[in-house]
Amino acid sequence: MESTKTKMMQKYLPILLTLTLVIFSCNENVKQERKLSREEAKQTLEAMGHKNVVVGAVVHGFSRLGGAGGDNSAFVVAVGLVEIEATFAYDEQLGWFTWSFETDRKTGKLKLNIFTQNGKQTITN
Repeated sequence: MESTKTKMMQKYLPILLTLTLVIFSCNENVKQERKLSREEAKQTLEAMGHKNVVVGAVVHGFSRLGGAGGDNSAFVVAVGLVEIEATFAYDEQLGWFTWSFETDRKTGKLKLNIFTQNGKQTITN
């Protein structure tokens, strides 16, 4: 005669396995959508003004800002007319982007330049 524990396992185990597979499948799809491609990195670096860009490597989960960066960061090493090293971050609205700060020569205000594969966006204070 089967124990109550065995009956419960037989009843609920298929449900738990199915839920586990669904959760891992959804999680894996999200990660795959966020991968920075070499082509997207190249287009973004070109939006920064680099010429003749050839991307050598895209390292996901790493950032020069502090080492490990999780799924929302990538480090890119490329060559153009100069050596190129850039940290990329992922934002749900922007997608993959990199950035630079500069001071406006006329006003002295700090500007944030955000570069995506679609071009440059400047934000001032």
